Amino acid sequence: MQDQHTGVRDLERYADGQLDGIEWVAVHAHVQECEPCGRLAEQAQWFAEHRNAEPADFDPADFEDGDFESWDVENPDWPADPLPAPAEVHPPGWSVVAGAAAVAALVAFAVGRALGAG
Repeated sequence: MQDQHTGVRDLERYADGQLDGIEWVAVHAHVQECEPCGRLAEQAQWFAEHRNAEPADFDPADFEDGDFESWDVENPDWPADPLPAPAEVHPPGWSVVAGAAAVAALVAFAVGRALGAG
């Protein structure tokens, strides 16, 4: 149920010029009497006018004074490589083989000693 105030959809349609006949008269009368709805209607009207506006033109000479830094211009204050280099990863090699051989020798010695002592 819509209260005494004009709905937002009606204000948008009013600002876009989409209301006809009695709908337009009712919304227009309410907007003239109700200050909050009048402000909302003004905002909706401004938005309707600027919604599809072309972007503002600019003069490229405005950016040649040296103050403008483009995103693709190298900044000398930036570090050469902001990310640290990954640590060198060496695949397991002879150290793993030597460690496994040492463990196997200790196990064999322990098993032989346990069986020989028994």
